Amino acid sequence: MRKLAILLVPAAIAASVMALRPATDDSYSVVEGVWKSVEVTVTTSDSTYTNEVTQPNLLVLTKRHFAAMFIVGAEPRPELPDEPSDELLLAAWRPFRANAGTYEVSGSEMTSKVIVSKNPNSTAEQREYTSAFELEGDVMHRTFTSGTTGDELRVKYVRVE
Repeated sequence: MRKLAILLVPAAIAASVMALRPATDDSYSVVEGVWKSVEVTVTTSDSTYTNEVTQPNLLVLTKRHFAAMFIVGAEPRPELPDEPSDELLLAAWRPFRANAGTYEVSGSEMTSKVIVSKNPNSTAEQREYTSAFELEGDVMHRTFTSGTTGDELRVKYVRVE
């Protein structure tokens, strides 16, 4: 039995690595699809905290492109009257984030390059974000690490197709 386990472990590791390979034009990428973030964990040198994501959000991944829209914060945005004031417009617009661009998968890393964004600084600087990612069925985790502080942001997504 122990010999069988020794033989199966490398095979399982090889299968996991193969499942995370970048998609080719003829193959289905395991990360392709529509995802929703459900949990965010922030780890700093001082603390770790986890929050449930309660605001609407979507991450759409095709073979090479992504589109992400989400609301920052825990409170719902205010409903707008027919003729909202600038203050109400700002309160509704400020927490909204939107980015779209390309991405590549290499092993257990995903690199996203922003092409269009609500924030013009993201596109002007041609920002790229690299994150470690793990995939287990219909659950994906992405971990973003700050190069300057070492702080981590870990996002848990579930497939919503």
